[in-house]
Amino acid sequence: MAPSSPATHLSKGALFDSFVFDPPTPPLDSNLAVGGAPSARSLLRVTIPPLLRDSADVVRATLILVPAGPVPGARGDAFAVYARPVLTDIGAKSPLSTNASFFGLTTVHLNVADTVRIEMTSLIRTWARADTTAVTTFVLQQRPEGASYAQIRFYSTRAPAFRPALHITYVRRYAFGTP
Repeated sequence: MAPSSPATHLSKGALFDSFVFDPPTPPLDSNLAVGGAPSARSLLRVTIPPLLRDSADVVRATLILVPAGPVPGARGDAFAVYARPVLTDIGAKSPLSTNASFFGLTTVHLNVADTVRIEMTSLIRTWARADTTAVTTFVLQQRPEGASYAQIRFYSTRAPAFRPALHITYVRRYAFGTP
């Protein structure tokens, strides 16, 4: 064997090729995305009807979201989706509230396309009693954020038959002195 030159003895280290999970960019559509990697959030703006402001008591409020399809993943796996109110509405970078009593939380099971319902009663009660100029916006996000590759997509307001709905049960205040 012929002696080799010093340049041939250089060790070659591991090269960085890509991340372990490099998902394709989701197509642009009008659906609301929650979760995934990188983590996605959806912003929902709500208009409180004048009937509920100072003239009715909110008994129950449920956010109803229709998924665009089942969430692919391992059978029996699940992740949490919760709704957090924003402090001020400046779009995608709105600061989120840290008051845990206003969070709406639900569990989404993978490989199932059932309607998702999130209990929002305490938040809607607060908004109904608040000033009419108060921000009535919340963000849907995965909990804990970025902990799972699972992503759910809900229909937006552009799909009239499947758009998000806020079902509010209320009781009008009793008018004392009126027969």
